[in-house]
Amino acid sequence: MIAEPKPQDASRLPLASSRLALAALRLPLSAWLPLAVLGAYWLSLIHQLGAQWSIYEQYNYGWSVPFLCAYLIWRKTQGASRFPLPASRLALPASRSPLRASRLALRALRFPLPASRFPLSALSLLVLLAFLYAPTRWLHEANPVWRLTSLLWTLEVIGITFLVIHLLAEGNWQRPEAGSTPQQASNFHLPSALSLAFPICFFLVAVPWPYPLETFLVQTLMRLNVGATLELLGWLGVPAIQHGNVIEISTGAVGIDEACSGIRSMQATLMISLFLGELYALSVTRRVSCVFAGFALAFLFNVGRTLLLTQVGQTHGIRAIAAWHDPAGVTILVACFLCLWALAVLLAPPAPQSRSPAVSGPAPPALPLAPCAFGPAPPASRLPPPASRFAHSVVWSLAAWLVLVEGGTQLWYRLHERPTIATINWSLEIPRPSASYQTLDIPASIRSQFRYDAGLESEWQDPTGARWQLYYFRWLPTASLNRRVRVQRAKMHGPTTCLPMVGMTLKADLGITVIPIHSATPVAPTPQPQAVPLAQTILSASAAPTPPPQVQSAPTPSAPQRSHSDQSAPTPSAPQHSHSDQSAPSPSAPQHSHSDQSGVHDKSGIPLSLQPPTLNLAIHQYEFQAEGRLLHVFFGIYEDQTGSAVLANRRLDSLSRLQAAADGSRNSGQRFLEAAVWGYDHARDARAAFGRALEKLLKLQE
Repeated sequence: MIAEPKPQDASRLPLASSRLALAALRLPLSAWLPLAVLGAYWLSLIHQLGAQWSIYEQYNYGWSVPFLCAYLIWRKTQGASRFPLPASRLALPASRSPLRASRLALRALRFPLPASRFPLSALSLLVLLAFLYAPTRWLHEANPVWRLTSLLWTLEVIGITFLVIHLLAEGNWQRPEAGSTPQQASNFHLPSALSLAFPICFFLVAVPWPYPLETFLVQTLMRLNVGATLELLGWLGVPAIQHGNVIEISTGAVGIDEACSGIRSMQATLMISLFLGELYALSVTRRVSCVFAGFALAFLFNVGRTLLLTQVGQTHGIRAIAAWHDPAGVTILVACFLCLWALAVLLAPPAPQSRSPAVSGPAPPALPLAPCAFGPAPPASRLPPPASRFAHSVVWSLAAWLVLVEGGTQLWYRLHERPTIATINWSLEIPRPSASYQTLDIPASIRSQFRYDAGLESEWQDPTGARWQLYYFRWLPTASLNRRVRVQRAKMHGPTTCLPMVGMTLKADLGITVIPIHSATPVAPTPQPQAVPLAQTILSASAAPTPPPQVQSAPTPSAPQRSHSDQSAPTPSAPQHSHSDQSAPSPSAPQHSHSDQSGVHDKSGIPLSLQPPTLNLAIHQYEFQAEGRLLHVFFGIYEDQTGSAVLANRRLDSLSRLQAAADGSRNSGQRFLEAAVWGYDHARDARAAFGRALEKLLKLQE
């Protein structure tokens, strides 16, 4: 039987000194395999979430969360050394029942009661989580910014981690021999997963929040921020007018975007308050108080920041705000951290007094751990190995499953990836600056949101006096995860989500129209190689070719039938076979051979082989009401693989995201086009003018 613990041995109980705690980290070789497999699962998850942490500024703090989790896990192994167990907790009165006393003794020694085998329910849950890992990984590859797969992936990895740790602890537990001391018995014990619950689950604060929740909080915080700032400006005697999320002052307009809403400070303070609550071992009530105090501090400091920036714009002009924007943001974040730290220190319970290992007086009679607690000790030769075969089988299966899922996911998308089917390249030709046309510098806020490879912002006035504004962004094909996240993030932006934030109201959604764009001059199908400017190369893209017109047709091809309201070009009589939709390239070839067209001329005498190519451009048209004026907006996102005749799958709902994964689309490159015009009363006239403008701006080349 186990000998009675001596008073001087109390300080050497399991995890009771830093020396023994560090020795516990010297795991046998068999224990490193499960840890390596878990590390592979976590590294894959962190790699995928890290792209969002880098792109979304409000989640930049996510890079610190894995290190904080590791520190909390390490601290858990060190925490017991500050509060050694007294010998009195190991000596129980013999008057209690043997089984009850043995259980209390085991609880005092802080290692769980042994289980006869790994529970079947836990094994079933482990298999289920591993099975769900595969579709989650497959979906996330096509939708790297989908918050649902990010959350499910994290929960699955956390669940697998808990179950593997539990399995490892059960597989490495051995029954102590008769006569062994509690310190010797502890050599066979591994910490339970429950003791690591908070450090592991703390990783959830780094997972991006669901879009509906985040959008609701951002919009609410922006409205509250603008309202509070207007009230304070009124008290200070500064005249200001609210236009949605824009504050108009005498020197210009101050926009309150997502970065200024306070959501970044709120998410960071949530992480800080939870970490400080665990660090100082606060009670649940005090931890909740820290969280709400952090939210209040984040909002108050953010209102003060907005007020400061508005005052700077009022005093020194709108351009002076840029120099104060980022320093003010960092200042309020540091101020929130210091205030929360001070609050956590005030709420922390008093440190327990150090207990002397020596105990005066005779120790109470201890109850030996009778064989009823463990049963007869088996011979040394029959002791189970440090890790059971069952545990090894499960761990090896998880490792093989991870390799299979990762390899299968990459194989699926590589088999579905195809080169661009288009043969017509088109690039943006910028007219020379004039009194009616100018190229503007894209604001830093837009650059940070879209993170494009090349882009421009232009304004001009057409002959009718209507004013135009155009944005064009280009993302080059890439295999980088960070760059694919940029592309996916740009899909989330659109007129219906961005323009209402600046006070505009959606009046009508006129649907999608396909507009044929013709080159201004005939272009030879095989031009001689020549030096191409870098900007033109970056902005160029490809689109599906349109079959050449028949000899009987008019010089100007007819518009597609589904854009019957488009009056941008006359509609001559079409050939008998032209009833099909021209928005997509027709796979069928014309009746005559292309090789014979070199000698065929149209009515103008130009050979058909030298006819200017035609680009079918799909566009989504909207009407907005802006300060009593009608604003026509044209919007389109185009993927390189599908061309310009089809709008890209923006992955705005679950069905479209599932379709993207089924198609094997990782969206390696795309273009973004948005134009707005004031001055037209009818959508038909605005669409016709947009088509004429594109014929001047776009340069087509076969």
